[in-house]
Amino acid sequence: MFDRYHIDSTKKKNVVNSNAVILSPGDGNVWFGTIGLSRFDKRSNSIKRVSLDGNEADRILSASKISCALNAGPYRMWIGTDGSGLFLFDFKTQDCIRISVADGLPHDRIFAVSRDKNNNLWVSTDDGLCKFIPPKNILDPTNKGSYKTYKANLSWPAQGYSYPDGTMYFHMFRY
Repeated sequence: MFDRYHIDSTKKKNVVNSNAVILSPGDGNVWFGTIGLSRFDKRSNSIKRVSLDGNEADRILSASKISCALNAGPYRMWIGTDGSGLFLFDFKTQDCIRISVADGLPHDRIFAVSRDKNNNLWVSTDDGLCKFIPPKNILDPTNKGSYKTYKANLSWPAQGYSYPDGTMYFHMFRY
């Protein structure tokens, strides 16, 4: 037997109730990424939208279609979006950092994000694959990290997977 849940859309218009990215940041909750973030509320047995408005990155993430996620350590996740770039979100403190074309990504449409054995991020975008070396202190706004883009000729990397030995695979597709 299955229970069916709908995301509470009373607080936000245009909430997508399908194609959710399931997030497990280690805080004991199950989170969903659709348009913004939602969390399964055990007390009410329902899925509730989470309102983020601490800074500009929070507001952008709250209104963005989430396309992928990658665990970034205790309570943190990298969250890719369909047109708003890549976000590092701390589920405990609700700190949010946005990384976009202005910072060095080749495109703000993110299909997948994976990590190699050296903790570099590989970000699959609408304009090729990007190797992103995050700075040691990601919260320092003066240190943006470094970026290298690998263009895909007439095809785009869509999904990625990293094996424990550091081997990575990306699925490519053509429009």
